[in-house]
Amino acid sequence: DWMAVADIQGRRLALARSPADKVAIHAEMARTAEHHRQSIDDAIASWYSALDVDKSYQPAYAELDRLLTQANRSHDLVELLEKKAELMAALGDGPGEIAALARAADVWEGQLDNPDAAGEILEKILRREPGSVAALTRLSKIYERSGDWDKCKAALEQALKLSPTGRDAADLFFRLGEVARVGDSDNDTAIQHYAQALRHEITHTAALGALEKLARERRDDRLLADLLQRRVETIHAPAERVALLVELADLERKANRPDAALAALARAAQDAPTDARVLGPLADLYFATNRLDEAAPIYDKLAEEAKSQRRMKDVARYRQRQGGILEARNDRAGALAAYEEALRVNPTDVTTMTGLGRLYLAAEDWEKARKIYQSLVLQNIDADAGVTKGEVYWALGKIHLHLGQPPKAKSMFQRGLEIEPQNQKLKEALQSLA
Repeated sequence: DWMAVADIQGRRLALARSPADKVAIHAEMARTAEHHRQSIDDAIASWYSALDVDKSYQPAYAELDRLLTQANRSHDLVELLEKKAELMAALGDGPGEIAALARAADVWEGQLDNPDAAGEILEKILRREPGSVAALTRLSKIYERSGDWDKCKAALEQALKLSPTGRDAADLFFRLGEVARVGDSDNDTAIQHYAQALRHEITHTAALGALEKLARERRDDRLLADLLQRRVETIHAPAERVALLVELADLERKANRPDAALAALARAAQDAPTDARVLGPLADLYFATNRLDEAAPIYDKLAEEAKSQRRMKDVARYRQRQGGILEARNDRAGALAAYEEALRVNPTDVTTMTGLGRLYLAAEDWEKARKIYQSLVLQNIDADAGVTKGEVYWALGKIHLHLGQPPKAKSMFQRGLEIEPQNQKLKEALQSLA
């Protein structure tokens, strides 16, 4: 009963005597309100009460910054930051004062869409400290918004001469990247600046986002994989992190880096151990790397879940994979049952048809094999299907030979050679009929 807990905390507060005790109870009440009663307004009120007792209590400023941002109370946030700047000045903390004022300028320029108010604060900072990289970088953004590229570049060049480091340097190079991308339409230079920003701060959110956008536009999968790997470290919401890790795994798989793909999916599975978006690709990678004992139970689980939810296309895919595993284990009867179930659901799947064709050939079931390979002739066969159109014609030729139909067999071998003139199996098969 968290309301009862809050009532007890209020009584303890009334009995508290020292400022330190009162501040500690206000902080406790704020955390209870936010985390257990889901009341952000009450949490904000408690943190403000802590500052009423001790205006120098730094954790309250940090928590209020976060909560006021979350509650979209931007004017209150600006007022808080200005009070924090005054406190920092009184404490003789010049960098702390400037950081608070710069943050206030960000809120004016961003959430409140008031670049004039932001500019006044930044000019105040520059009067105090002409070499403030933080102020110059933010001022350049205001010039950028107004389309004054000359002033924007001048401010950034002035900041660059100051040889900044850390977050200030990261912000500066990000803004240089924006000028190159938007002002000069020079994406190559923009990418260099964004990368420089990340060298100064590896998780700089804006630089990561800008680089990711360019990587997607350019279809640069190598760069995109690197960026997603970095961005994963900045994501705290499990669902968003899982989606990124699944995409990252797919990029690593396409780049023929199965170990990196497996690592991404294993991490995603920690957040979502029953999510088919994770388990499906994970099982596929185990299958592709011949780790069949690890793939098999995942496919079994996925197939049963898909069947119970009547997702029949998924049933077909998982049963096809199960057929491949059983075939590799030399369980032909089990593989045949799995492939045939998959084919009933999806009668045009090339991988399923190819598996069935192999089994029918091995069992010398010529009529079923003929029907399967005749159907394969009509399909579009991708390069990663495990069979070529020429090999399909070769199989059909062999089937016709066993059915006592040499002229049809010869025709199949000839048609295969028209498609694949260098296919040695087809050449030898045709020569054997001469």
